[in-house]
Amino acid sequence: MSTGDSQTPASMQQLSDDTKAISDDVQQLNNDSQNHANLQTWRDDAAKLASDAKRLKVDVDSLGPAADRVDEVAANFKNWWDGLKSAAAGHEATLSQCTTDVGKSFFDGQHGNDGYNANKQGLEDFVAQVQQFLTDCSSSLREAQKGLQQTEDVVTQDLNTINGELNA
Repeated sequence: MSTGDSQTPASMQQLSDDTKAISDDVQQLNNDSQNHANLQTWRDDAAKLASDAKRLKVDVDSLGPAADRVDEVAANFKNWWDGLKSAAAGHEATLSQCTTDVGKSFFDGQHGNDGYNANKQGLEDFVAQVQQFLTDCSSSLREAQKGLQQTEDVVTQDLNTINGELNA
């Protein structure tokens, strides 16, 4: 064997080692590229999460005043109903003072008392339903606010974790 022939296996081994090193470097570059892409994806996700957290905060902050407004409507409705009941009590007191059938007939004709008596219970039932609806609505808004606040807390915690990982 010539000297060149004895070097060929060593040269082939060196070429193989160099090819393997290049392949490893390419793989590492691919991994680095993927990690960079993942990092960019995480940054994009963190930015979206931050945007979602801001919108969520606006939603959470708006539910309290909305529930307060429903409570205000309920209070106004109750005041209206209390006023109506007071007027009805006066109406009934006036009616009870009518001692003759003619007087009662005249009063009924003038003030629509028959319709009032016929619908009194229905009106009371309706008012009770409206009051319950307003109470339920206010409660639902406050529960939604609590749920959104808990979600906001989790989103904020996740965002802080992601930002901590990205900045590490």
